[in-house]
Amino acid sequence: MAVSEPDVERRAGLGHVVDVRMGYPVVADGVPKRLETGGLIALLLESGLADIVEVRPRVAEAPPPPGSTTALMIGAEVWSAETQVTAADGVLSVVTVLCDAEQACEEHRGRGPIAAPWEATAAILGGIVFALGRNPPPEAAADGWSASLSSDPYAVLIAGRAAAQFYGASPPVSDEALGDRTRDPLTRAVFLDPGIGPAWWLLGRRALDSDPTAASQAFVRASLGRPQSPAFLADDAFALARRERWDEAFALYETLGEVLPGDPRFVVPHARAALASGSLGRATQLLDGLPEMQRGSAEELELRVDLGEGTAEPKQQDIILAKWQAVAKADPEPVRRRIRLAVQSNRYEDALALVEALAQRSPGGEADALLVALGTATGKFGIAADAAERLGQPELSAELRARTSAPPSRSDEGLPPRPARAGRS
Repeated sequence: MAVSEPDVERRAGLGHVVDVRMGYPVVADGVPKRLETGGLIALLLESGLADIVEVRPRVAEAPPPPGSTTALMIGAEVWSAETQVTAADGVLSVVTVLCDAEQACEEHRGRGPIAAPWEATAAILGGIVFALGRNPPPEAAADGWSASLSSDPYAVLIAGRAAAQFYGASPPVSDEALGDRTRDPLTRAVFLDPGIGPAWWLLGRRALDSDPTAASQAFVRASLGRPQSPAFLADDAFALARRERWDEAFALYETLGEVLPGDPRFVVPHARAALASGSLGRATQLLDGLPEMQRGSAEELELRVDLGEGTAEPKQQDIILAKWQAVAKADPEPVRRRIRLAVQSNRYEDALALVEALAQRSPGGEADALLVALGTATGKFGIAADAAERLGQPELSAELRARTSAPPSRSDEGLPPRPARAGRS
C-alpha cells in the first residue's frame, strides 16, 4: 500500500544514514521497450532517493552517487528495495517493496502513462520519504521528480538505454565508442536533448575517475536540467573537490548545507573543503555540530588532525591520532603521523614503539627504514642492524652491528621476523 503523509511533521533527518540497496527493476513481458523502461525506472528512483536527506541509494552493483561516498556511516541502517514494472492499456504500473533491516516491508505503488514513467516513480518516492521517516526534499527538487525528462520521446528512450548500461543490465559501451554519439547512448541522449538532467548525472558519474573536469561540466548540466536537486549539487561539489577547486567546492557545499543542514552524507567533504579553502573556523563548526552518534569516525578524526596541524598541542594531537589509529585498523596513515609527531617532539622511544604497528599495516621497507633511523637515534643498534639487513644494505648492517654487543638473533624480538638468508640453515 502507498504511504500517505502523516499529520505530524517529521524532522528533516534522524541523525543517521539509510543505505537503500535497490535491485534493478524487474520489467514484465508486454511492457514496451523493456530494456529502456527498466533503465529509466532505476534512474528515476535512484536520483529521487539521492535527493532525500540522509539517504544513500545504490542500484544493483553500480557505485552509489559520488557525493555520498564519504558519508558518515556510524549507526547507518541498511534497507532494501525491489521494484516490479507492468503495463496494461497504455498505463505503466510500478510497485516497489521497501524493507528495513528487520525485513519489515511495505509496498509503494505508482501509475502513469507508459510514455511518462516519472509520474509513477514520483508517487513511489513520495511514499518512501515518509516510510524512511524524513521530510520531503526542497519543493523544487520534489517537483523535479514528476517533471518530464524531455519532450523528445526518442531522447527519453535513449536515456533509458544508457541507464540500463550504466546499471549493468546490458553490456557496457566499448572504450572505442565512448563519447561517440552514434554508438554511446549516454552521449547520444544528451546530444538529442541537452536538458535531460539525469542523463548528464550518469555521464558525470561515468567520467569522474577518468576526467574530473568533464564530470564537473556534466554535473553542472545535470543541475540545469533539474534545478535545486541536492543530489546533483552534491556530486558537482564532490567533483570540484576532486579537482582541488576548493573555493568553488566550499561555496557549493555551503549552499547544500542550507538545503540539507547537518546531513551526515556531506559533513566530511564540506568540512574538508572549508579547511582546504582556509575557513578553519567553519570546518571546526561543522565537525562540532555532528550529533553524538556520528562522532569518532575515522573520517572525522582525520579532519580534526588536519585542523590541528601546526596549532594543536602535540599531546592533544597524539590523543586524536591514537583514536584515529584505533578505529581505522588497517590504515597506516595515523601511525605514520604519530611517528612523525613523536620525532618532532624528540620522543624517539615512543616513535620506535609505534613502528611495529606500522609494519603490520604497511608491509615492505617503510618500517625497516624507520627502524634504521630510530634504532640508531636511541642506541638500539641491533634493531637498526637487522632492519638494514632486511633492506639489503649489508655494509650498513655490519657497521651498526659492530656498535653493539647485543646478540643479533635477539635484537629484533617482538618485531616482524626477518627473512632467512640464502645458505642459512
